[in-house]
Amino acid sequence: MKKSIIKIICMATAVYLVFIMCCSSVSVLDTKEITDNAVYSRVVVDYEEEGSSEINNIHTIEINDFQNSEMTIKPTIPNGTVIGLETIGAQAQSAVEDGSTVIAGINCDMFAMEQLGDLIAGIPMNATIIDGVLYTSAHNVGSTHRLPVFAVKSDKTPFIGTLQIEGSIKLITLDNTVEYSSYQLNKNFSLNGIAVFTSRINEDSTIRFYDIEENSAYGVNSDTLKYYIISGIEDAANIRAGVTYRGTVSNVITESLEVKIPDGCIAIVESQNIIKSLSVGDEVELIYNINEVIDGKKNVGSLNDIEQCVGAYNWIVKDGVVQTEEIYAEEAFPPLNYIVTTRTAKTGIGIKADGTVIAATVDKTYVNPLSSGMTMEEWGEYFASQGAVNAVNFDGGGSTEMIVINSDGALDTVNSPTDGPSREISTGLLFISDNGEFRGYDSEELDSFTVVIIVILACMTVGYAVFAVVNYKVKKKNKK
Repeated sequence: MKKSIIKIICMATAVYLVFIMCCSSVSVLDTKEITDNAVYSRVVVDYEEEGSSEINNIHTIEINDFQNSEMTIKPTIPNGTVIGLETIGAQAQSAVEDGSTVIAGINCDMFAMEQLGDLIAGIPMNATIIDGVLYTSAHNVGSTHRLPVFAVKSDKTPFIGTLQIEGSIKLITLDNTVEYSSYQLNKNFSLNGIAVFTSRINEDSTIRFYDIEENSAYGVNSDTLKYYIISGIEDAANIRAGVTYRGTVSNVITESLEVKIPDGCIAIVESQNIIKSLSVGDEVELIYNINEVIDGKKNVGSLNDIEQCVGAYNWIVKDGVVQTEEIYAEEAFPPLNYIVTTRTAKTGIGIKADGTVIAATVDKTYVNPLSSGMTMEEWGEYFASQGAVNAVNFDGGGSTEMIVINSDGALDTVNSPTDGPSREISTGLLFISDNGEFRGYDSEELDSFTVVIIVILACMTVGYAVFAVVNYKVKKKNKK
């Protein structure tokens, strides 16, 4: 019987040692259920390369069964306008003040920096849609096939793919009706074709362009600029896909680099004399559609049911395949520069086969160092290891940041931003508890490692107790 006890102890010890060995490369330092569907984890990954030890500090937010959860994933922008810069914490705080229970947030789209006079602001590179309202299109219609987005449809289905926002503009004059296409919405970086602007462009609803003599890359020739102010548009600030808007030309402004959009109006702008004979009093009809783009081909399918959308920079896992340097080189995007080949801080989001959404950040720190960052291929491998079948990379480096709610209801930065303090960014993504319930990431609870150890010890204790009782009864019976 003593041999049996020894066997039990040896087996339990073996289980414990195997568990320790399995966790030696990936150490889960902290795991908390923030809501019934949302789990926050901090993971440290150790790996050996060329004789040197490297570590990575990774933070994740996982929304299980997102479509059926009491959670919302929503983009956020500075001060509710397209052009602006604000930290993810400040953007989240605005949502909290509006009544939302934000449990977490991450930075998102890469952005172009704008400086017009004393104004310095950020403009997201890709499409931004919030609660069904179209805020921006991509910078360039030619880039839409390669710049993916993370989106949520009206039925809460998460989506990662490429899309194009296209406006159809009918100009109705006394003589005839002419239809044009517009691929630029609230984008004032250069002017290709016809652009449409709403009051969402910035805080003072003012369109501002660079002069071509000051900026040859993004500037325009003010001598050829024409602004058509369209009034009578219902809910003009909140243009939605699939809805037809009608209005009347109330003013035509020329040769100006700066024009304020009046309340209740939109502006149609062009600089190449594309629009002919449009005058005050003529009617305009505008409708936007969102089309999926695959391999450069648009109209693959309608995505007018998208409610939330934020731009990303590149794929890291596509249809279950981790994107390698060879794939990037073959696709000619992204360029094989430091963003791809060098270990840097990164932010990303992925979708598992069952619809679970996982967002993560990995740090690049220079003190000690606490975390070495990842190459793009390593970043994709990490998401694939977590079960993501599609995943994309957001802005990284000093922009990488994750905020998570604490037990007092405040939002803390849980990662270590490369630059130290939080960086002001153009877009972020907020994870919101619809029922207002949450548990802070710093709340007291047993982590999974401790639970496993306790279970093992408990099983050993129960086994020993059972053996002791049986052994006692056997001895007692033998005495009789």
